[in-house]
Amino acid sequence: MLKLSLVISSSDEARVAISKAHDALSKSNLSQSSKLYLSDAVCRTLALWEDQLSCPTTKSLKADRLFAGDNYRISLRADQHSSGLVGIIKRLLGGG
Repeated sequence: MLKLSLVISSSDEARVAISKAHDALSKSNLSQSSKLYLSDAVCRTLALWEDQLSCPTTKSLKADRLFAGDNYRISLRADQHSSGLVGIIKRLLGGG
């Protein structure tokens, strides 16, 4: 059974998570059609969150996504919150 849990809080972490998801899926013993579906769905979700996290006007992002089946469970979570002076400076500098 494939079990994967990825938590991201920055656009850089999203890129790393996409790579980890690809690696885990390629090493799994899921059917080829399941691998293709999950790879596409997970990567699209993480890419969307990556875009949102890289936007300098994003103040916070909280999102969860679960892909579960008979022989896989992939949990994705985005949790980013910038507040106060440090958050404002990060957003102005484009650091998320």
